[in-house]
Amino acid sequence: VVWPENAVSFLLAPNPRFGRAAADILGSGGPGLLLGGPRYVADGDGHVRFFNSAYLLAANGEPVMVYDKRHLVPFAEYAPLPRVPWLGWRFDAPGDYTPGVVPTIFPDPAPFGVLICFEAIYPELARDLVRQGARFLLNLSNDAWFGTSAGLEQHLAMTVFRAVETRRALARATNTGVTALVAPSGRIQARFPTGVRGAWVVQVPLRDGLSFYVRVGDLFAWFTTLGALVALAAAGRPR
Repeated sequence: VVWPENAVSFLLAPNPRFGRAAADILGSGGPGLLLGGPRYVADGDGHVRFFNSAYLLAANGEPVMVYDKRHLVPFAEYAPLPRVPWLGWRFDAPGDYTPGVVPTIFPDPAPFGVLICFEAIYPELARDLVRQGARFLLNLSNDAWFGTSAGLEQHLAMTVFRAVETRRALARATNTGVTALVAPSGRIQARFPTGVRGAWVVQVPLRDGLSFYVRVGDLFAWFTTLGALVALAAAGRPR
């Protein structure tokens, strides 16, 4: 069972009340629940760090694994330039999150990786997950930022490229955005209406093996850029 980014706005651990509610939803021996929510770590010196995370809950409602979002949204989840003394400027981001540092592979029901919200626009993140063994990808997103604008479709379109590059199916779970299943070929295999409450069941195809892009990354793009520069330089030389 997959819920979107920011599915809950409170801390899940420790939160036995929510754990019991989740267990009631999932049922004994049922599937796990993957959902987005905040997480904190107390460093022991009075300092607390917050993360935008994806939790995997077991059927009994207990958190068993977590992934912390690595690419945060500037000016929304963190402040790129929090203080510029000579300008007398201080900016505090609403979220003030700490970025995660490692890709996480969730093992069941088959190895998969998670991209939270606009992480899906970064090819290298999806590539990392597949190189670590992901057989499919999940994108949890809170697209309420976009309202009903074209941003909803644009966000979906970007995730199509991640599926094609990695040759992995990519399933999206969003709150107000486009919840969809993208096949490894890039074809949108299933798509659900926006702004409508509901739950849908899809079969996610599993893939093994590494695509050309996963193997070499952006090396091909660098070579073509170099080739274009050489061609331009040659064309500009006097004959």
